[in-house]
Amino acid sequence: MNNIYKSQFKLPVSLADNNGRLSIPSVFYLCCDLATYHAAELKVGLDILGPKGLFWLAVKTKIKIHRLPSMMENIEAITWPEAPNRIRCNRYYAIKSGEELLIEGKTEWAVIDINTNRLQKVEGIYPEELVHLEDTVCDEPYEKFNLDFKDGKDFGSYTVKSTDIDVGNHMNNAAYARAFISLFTCEEINKMNIKEVEITYKAPCFEGENLTVKRIDTEDAIYLAMLHNDSSLASAIKLTF
Repeated sequence: MNNIYKSQFKLPVSLADNNGRLSIPSVFYLCCDLATYHAAELKVGLDILGPKGLFWLAVKTKIKIHRLPSMMENIEAITWPEAPNRIRCNRYYAIKSGEELLIEGKTEWAVIDINTNRLQKVEGIYPEELVHLEDTVCDEPYEKFNLDFKDGKDFGSYTVKSTDIDVGNHMNNAAYARAFISLFTCEEINKMNIKEVEITYKAPCFEGENLTVKRIDTEDAIYLAMLHNDSSLASAIKLTF
């Protein structure tokens, strides 16, 4: 049983941005795909958990960018899960070109009962024979996102689209990255020279929902938050440059 999943491929144009490099939203989609492939291989994927009424839930994701690979560049994408605690566990990601580490990241995952909307124990969900790696990347702690976003500057709005919805019938965790980044122009993204991205997912969003976006700037980062109609936090992102 493989405790690590690896995929080697040429970076396709479909994952590239206007500069011909892996786009930041595509990093999140790639990590989500890797986690899905490995979960299925470990017999803890949607095909096994779904009939039990269970669903993997991303709580937060953090990535560090050393260099964005160019389209048609040969890359290797890698993922592995750490040993879980009672209700949550990290899954790590690394994207390499040869021996060069291009991107590192991690996602904190939980398992939710889709009928009761309550978190379930993750401890023991992996096969007993799986030996978890102790290797880690992106070792800094997750951002706490304890800012009062209701006092932030208005930064537009976002309506959840049909293309954002996943098999759980709510906004896919990777779709938030695309939604947040799409609020900036190509020129603004290039000037920011983003080195770290972290997203927290606080409450599900559904097709057609209109979210208010707030912005708070610090010396080296931009925080954006998507708020529900009642001003409660749906998701927030930190862009560090």
